[in-house]
Amino acid sequence: MKKSWFSATLAILVLAAVLAAYQIGGLIMSGSGSDNISASEKVHYVIILGCQLEGDEPGRVLQSRIDAAVRFLEKYPNAVAICTGGQGKDELRPEATAIEKALVASGISQKRILKETTSVNTYENLKNAKALIEKREDTKKVQIAVVTSEYHLYRSRHLAQRLGFQNPIGIAAKTPAVLFYPNFLREICSMVAAWVRYW
Repeated sequence: MKKSWFSATLAILVLAAVLAAYQIGGLIMSGSGSDNISASEKVHYVIILGCQLEGDEPGRVLQSRIDAAVRFLEKYPNAVAICTGGQGKDELRPEATAIEKALVASGISQKRILKETTSVNTYENLKNAKALIEKREDTKKVQIAVVTSEYHLYRSRHLAQRLGFQNPIGIAAKTPAVLFYPNFLREICSMVAAWVRYW
């Protein structure tokens, strides 16, 4: 009897977890596309969220974010780029420094680039970027764009709003197919953690 009760309880818990993951995954994908904006709209800051390095060079996921950021910065030549990301234990330099180097190599002027090199997660990426902006002007009067992977965009937008950014523009970087699903599954777990910690 006890074994049967345990099995039934376990089955219900597993089913609930699967359904919750399905719902969260749906939310993530519903907010995974780039916002449509015109070239005439003003964008003051473009925040590029850090991601895993391979030694001292951007990994494939981060490189896709950098590529998306370069295209966007070329479209908005007056926007300032903010590179974010600290240095992980297995990384040879801060992620923000690697992003900065890649932007300059792609033709983005050094004068247009700010960086923060201490953050360890998405919330800190955005919080530290906001601190950089606040040293220059009132964050309530600026329009920001957040560049990150498509699976990461929903959470990033909401965290930016939580920090006080008004209507942040989301710019989705396409993740290589082989890397999408592992990162997507991890993002579901990160969403749960974000709800508990920040919302």
